[in-house]
Amino acid sequence: MGASAPVTMMMPSWTTEQWMALVTLTMTHLCNGMCVSLQAPFYPAEATKKGASATEYGLVFGIFELTVFIVSPIIGKYLPRIGIERAFSGGITITGSMCVAFGFLNRVNNGKIFIGLSFVIRIMEAFGNSAFLSSSFTWWLRCFLTQCPQCLGWWRCPLELA
Repeated sequence: MGASAPVTMMMPSWTTEQWMALVTLTMTHLCNGMCVSLQAPFYPAEATKKGASATEYGLVFGIFELTVFIVSPIIGKYLPRIGIERAFSGGITITGSMCVAFGFLNRVNNGKIFIGLSFVIRIMEAFGNSAFLSSSFTWWLRCFLTQCPQCLGWWRCPLELA
């Protein structure tokens, strides 16, 4: 048997803007995924202590996805007016701020106010997340239109990891 040729791996020849976009999108999606994932292990126990039922705190988690489903097409329609950068920055800022606000809910003692604030915070977080995701997909396509399939995994992997 003959010796096989060594396999070499070459780095993609992307522009500086493409590398910066990849790093930015990867890090923001990693952090976004961690923020959203960190709520699930702690919230049900806290909600139960406040007197909330499983149905109530289940709806708090479900309202996020429902809001994203409703709001994302609207943001997508107005994204050219809003601007990709503004929607990205504003969306991730709102999402992060609402994650921090969600962390302070344990200070609310009244169960009904706790659930009400939980809904408000999760809906606002979903608005921010919709803007963030819509703009990041658009930004991604703008930077990597011709190489989209080969580097989409680099960008999506951190979100799934989180």
